[in-house]
Amino acid sequence: MEEDGSLKNFGTERKSGKRNDRKGPKPIDNLPPEVKRILDDRKAAKETGGKATVEILEGKHVLSTLLYISRLSPVLKSDIYNDISRCSTMPEKLEGLQSAGLVEIHHTGRTDSNVIIITEKGRKVADLINEMLVSIDGND
Repeated sequence: MEEDGSLKNFGTERKSGKRNDRKGPKPIDNLPPEVKRILDDRKAAKETGGKATVEILEGKHVLSTLLYISRLSPVLKSDIYNDISRCSTMPEKLEGLQSAGLVEIHHTGRTDSNVIIITEKGRKVADLINEMLVSIDGND
């Protein structure tokens, strides 16, 4: 036991019986480039009030909505509510898909409807998701 009441245990100080093995944070300059890129992307998304792409896609019903739009494009927003989900956050999910460039949302003033169309980028992403599902399900 040391004079200040702490214990020495393999080079880590222990105070009050708790092991203090946490190291301080690494300076950003010592991080790998891919980690820096992810942190910069998250910081930029938070500063602009937006979400990172992965945060958009990991939401509930987002992938199934994208696949639905890809299969039936153009679709009415009301069809998505009827066939996928009526969750209160569906407008934000669709706006996220739009901000990622995967869909276009067109408001028709005459009938007060929203028509959603898949973009070329959205179709490519939907095709990749379908490929993943086929690989996972083993239906090659």
